[in-house]
Amino acid sequence: MERIKLFEILKSFSIREFKEFGKYIHSPFFNESKRLEKFYNILNSGFPEFDSSKENKEHLFGLLFKKEKYSDKKFRDICSQMGKHAEDFLAQLELKKEPLELNRFSLHQISKRHLDKHFESKCREIEGLLEKISFKDNYFFFHEYLLKKDIRQYYACRKPLGKRYEYYKEFGNEVEIFIRHFVLRVLKYFVVLFRHEKEISYKFVSPTIESIMNYVKLKNYDDYPVVSIFFNLLLLFLKKEGADLYFKTKEIILIHYNYLEKSDLSLVLKEMAYYTLEKIESGETDFNKEYFIWINKIIERGLYIDEEEGGMSTHFFINVVNAGLYMEEIEWTKKFIQKYSDFLTPLNKENTILLCYAKLNFEKCNFSESKELAEDINAKDFYFHIFKKVMLIKAHFELKNFDNVFVISKTLSQILDYDKAIPENILQKYKSFISFTKKMTALKINYDELGFKRLKNRMNTEIYIESRDWIRKKLAEISLD
Repeated sequence: MERIKLFEILKSFSIREFKEFGKYIHSPFFNESKRLEKFYNILNSGFPEFDSSKENKEHLFGLLFKKEKYSDKKFRDICSQMGKHAEDFLAQLELKKEPLELNRFSLHQISKRHLDKHFESKCREIEGLLEKISFKDNYFFFHEYLLKKDIRQYYACRKPLGKRYEYYKEFGNEVEIFIRHFVLRVLKYFVVLFRHEKEISYKFVSPTIESIMNYVKLKNYDDYPVVSIFFNLLLLFLKKEGADLYFKTKEIILIHYNYLEKSDLSLVLKEMAYYTLEKIESGETDFNKEYFIWINKIIERGLYIDEEEGGMSTHFFINVVNAGLYMEEIEWTKKFIQKYSDFLTPLNKENTILLCYAKLNFEKCNFSESKELAEDINAKDFYFHIFKKVMLIKAHFELKNFDNVFVISKTLSQILDYDKAIPENILQKYKSFISFTKKMTALKINYDELGFKRLKNRMNTEIYIESRDWIRKKLAEISLD
């Protein structure tokens, strides 16, 4: 069936939005075409289902153009016109949510008409809207800067050159406000870029980063918590500060938690979760609780939906399950899987659920059930292939199926060697896991005191290793055997 762009956009409308669109189409200010009004009324009877078959197109054409012979070009033209109005209507919806933008457009028109009293009144109105913003973020800084600029330009151009001083003396303040906006925006970019370095095996280099960081230190933005938060996050990811700064940043976030703009809050919580996960994976198990805190905050605020994917990502879902199991919150983890499975994106949904139940059963020492669930994972996806093998290796180790541990470990090694695009830290993480499990298996078969001590010492120096806590527990058990 042919896809019609108009029908695709109209299907995305809610019932309320479609009714509002009807008001838009029937308004002479926005639309002067009676034919489009008629087209809307025809489409209204079919909302939200639209049939794009050839037969229905001809039927719609007949309703619109009566006895005219069907013309595909003519039908496409009217669909295109209606589609353009639908896009403009969406812009109007967005503008309604942005009173500062709307008022600024009014201010520009008033300025062009040189209406002094109206200009002063509109500026006061915008200032009032800015004063209502209790938490100063990018949105505030940017609109504060725009207002300062608009006022300066309006009055400066109305005065003779020699009498413009009183307006230009505020220029410095205007520049500082703009820099504040710019600095915060750049800090956000840097946080994301440096955090993703390891994931994409890319070394990000910026000649401006030191200058910007020195500027922030010099200016002391303590009065602007959002700047402090992102500056501190950058320091943490650059490893220029340690645990003290982490806990200081945590305190600032929790104080201003309810005031952060949604996109900023989502970014901050996810970056803090990532930082604590990185600490856990490097062996600092004291951060298990911290990781669990940030994961819970993300869930509480409904920030788990990936807007691009249209649901909860498999990556986040698995990380939540890992967080619950780190904290030995077995029932909490079980309830999470049951409650949020339906929110998963379709891609790898079944694999994710199988993997998470395999992890849950493993922690409950149901090793046979864990193995069976892992075996059911469809391993076409590269990462799920790895996840499956890791679960099977661990389950077979616990079940004392040592031959299987060696066989599956060899297969996993071949998988890792085959894909050259795996980030170095992830590659090292799984290769270390294979090395440790093989050596532990050998020790279980034939204990060697010297070999055990070497392996235990290596555990303390290994930076990246999958299932670190489990390996540590198994080593402790081997020492007691």
